[in-house]
Amino acid sequence: MIKEFTIDRRKWYRGKGYYESKLVKANGHKCCLGFYGKALGAKGMLNQKAPSLLDDAEKSKFFGLISGEGTNNKRCLKLMLANDNRHISNTARERIITKEFKQIGVKVKFIN
Repeated sequence: MIKEFTIDRRKWYRGKGYYESKLVKANGHKCCLGFYGKALGAKGMLNQKAPSLLDDAEKSKFFGLISGEGTNNKRCLKLMLANDNRHISNTARERIITKEFKQIGVKVKFIN
C-alpha cells in the first residue's frame, strides 16, 4: 500500500463518460484509478475499464477499493463516477477523488 500518489492533469483522462474511460489508454492517458494502479505497481491495466477486471494478483493491490468477492466496492464506483462524469467541474471532480482516497489513507496530489 502507498500513502500518496500524483495525478498529472496533462495525462489524466476524465470527464468524458464511462464508455470511453480506461485505467490506461493506448496513448498513456489514465483515469484516477490508473494513476493509483501505476503507483501501486499494478500490471495489465492497458485498455481495462476497472480494477475488478484485472487478474487476482493485480486487483488485490487496490486496497480498500475491491470487495471480498473481487468486485469494485462502493468507494471504487464513486471514484469511477467522479472521474468519468461529464457534468461536474474539474474542481468538484478533484475534491471528490481527494476525499474518497483519503478514506483509505491515501493522499492525492494534482499537478500541471
